[in-house]
Amino acid sequence: MIQPHGEPEVANIRPASLMATGVFDPAWYRDSYLAGSGWTGTPEAHFKAEGAWLGYRPNRFFDTRHYLALFPALRASGSDPLTHYLSHGERNGATPNADFDPAWYAATYPSHRTNAWGPFAHFCAFGWRLGLATCPGQVDRTEQIACEMKADGLFDPDLYRRLNPDIAAAGVDPLRHYVEHGSREGRQPHPLIDVGFYLDQIPLKHGGEDNVLWHYARVGSQLDLDPNGWFDNAWYKRRYGSIMRSGETPLAHFTRVGGFRTNPSMFFDAVRYRRSYGPLAPGIDPLSDFLLTGMDLGRPTYTVQDDAVERSRATSAQMTCIKEGSLGGRPTALLVTFAAQGRIKGHVPGYVEAWRRQGVDVVLIVAAPQRTTAMPASLLDRCSAVYLRENTGFDFAAWAHVIERRPDILDAPTLYLTNDSIVGPIDDAAFGSLMQAIESDAADVVGLTDNRHHAWHLQSFFLAIKRPCLASDAFREFWKDVVNRVSKEAVITAYELTLTARLVAAGFSAKALFPMQSRHAFEGNRTVLAWRKLADSGLPFVKASLLIGEQRTAAEADVRAFLNDRGFDTSCFDPGFEHTGPLVDASLG
Repeated sequence: MIQPHGEPEVANIRPASLMATGVFDPAWYRDSYLAGSGWTGTPEAHFKAEGAWLGYRPNRFFDTRHYLALFPALRASGSDPLTHYLSHGERNGATPNADFDPAWYAATYPSHRTNAWGPFAHFCAFGWRLGLATCPGQVDRTEQIACEMKADGLFDPDLYRRLNPDIAAAGVDPLRHYVEHGSREGRQPHPLIDVGFYLDQIPLKHGGEDNVLWHYARVGSQLDLDPNGWFDNAWYKRRYGSIMRSGETPLAHFTRVGGFRTNPSMFFDAVRYRRSYGPLAPGIDPLSDFLLTGMDLGRPTYTVQDDAVERSRATSAQMTCIKEGSLGGRPTALLVTFAAQGRIKGHVPGYVEAWRRQGVDVVLIVAAPQRTTAMPASLLDRCSAVYLRENTGFDFAAWAHVIERRPDILDAPTLYLTNDSIVGPIDDAAFGSLMQAIESDAADVVGLTDNRHHAWHLQSFFLAIKRPCLASDAFREFWKDVVNRVSKEAVITAYELTLTARLVAAGFSAKALFPMQSRHAFEGNRTVLAWRKLADSGLPFVKASLLIGEQRTAAEADVRAFLNDRGFDTSCFDPGFEHTGPLVDASLG
């Protein structure tokens, strides 16, 4: 029990409206106190005029009688208890009920500072849904959470054992293990929950997100967080909300009906998948089957017939040809670069020149976030063709769009798909040796590195596609279905993870020159986690994100020193870097 605090000092800050704080719950108040009362005003007005003085609660958590006992003078002041608490009380140590300790809550869950009205407002908005404790010594909620997850209907113990073989071997209760240990270990609780993908959608964590399945059922679905790159929560609600049970989440509904009548998004036709590859195992919906086995088998996916799909085709983006030269059937590189603030990144011209020295034509695709982009004239001269494209859909949509615009690109003996996410080549001789190794290798598709996320695949920052594959229906059909996905994670899920398997399923061979130790073991993103080991093994590139992106804080100094020691001028990454020579303004439209 928290003891009452002394009279707080007076403050001058007061919320203009209780509704604006998000703490007052008008629907709960109306249902609790106003049904049949004849009150015609707003619930907030009733609370201020009458309810507060009758001891009515503004939400299920604020104990009005408790607060008035702390500050009896409020009855004569004209200030209602909730307004007083938010503007004066909390900051001076008062409590909204006998079991909520604001100072302890703030110290335990420091992200409360993202809420302008403090710890209690944070608890009302997020904490109660996440089961966060409100004071020291509250009982362990493990058993309660396990019961709630059973009621949610999303946790499948058999699937959890399948996804986590060590749990099956240990003979422990799957649900209890996930609640107590697996969630904190980042284990996948269900085939349709991509833990990393889900958590990436929550930029400001509030505590309790580790149990993503439980979080989705209580918070994520309401906020339209997507459980994986193939499932569109908001789209599902719009399309199937009328046939969902009251309070049911889209994911629970989809798994319940098994994909017989519904699709998880406009990008995955579950009904067609079941018709093409059924009957599926009992209890397995089409998308789970695809993620568990279908992706590895290279099964193609199909978009749903939807006007929004047609509007989002890769070819729907605005694109302007800045230079349209002849390719002449030579090896060709499709290089995508993102021109932030209308400027070409400093390392791109050197990368283009390195391709030219290897006898490869470069088709540069500039993803333009604004209408005009300043391009070095020398860069235009070095490229065989240049396209300025609206910044949408990321690399795969850009590649698909230009392949559709210039089908002669597929006449190349080898087509290289690459982007500006890599820095290099660090050593020109090493790049030459790498190109020789690619050309002499018998594989139809060659990548530099591979990964085992959902399915084994070659990472798409550098892919070499050889003539037999370029001429195939499998390769050409893949690009026809590419659409402008809105997030990088969705692009990786839909295209990078599936391209390799689809080509292998069509009979082509694929190989990574710097492979994982095992195709069946997930080693994380080695280009970030093991960049130095890869460089020492002969990979003449490092990821740009280590220098100018999301991983720079961990490795920037080491990577800069490494590059400088090998003669690579890193000044092109300096904030004030300017290209030499004249610039040409290129415009969309």
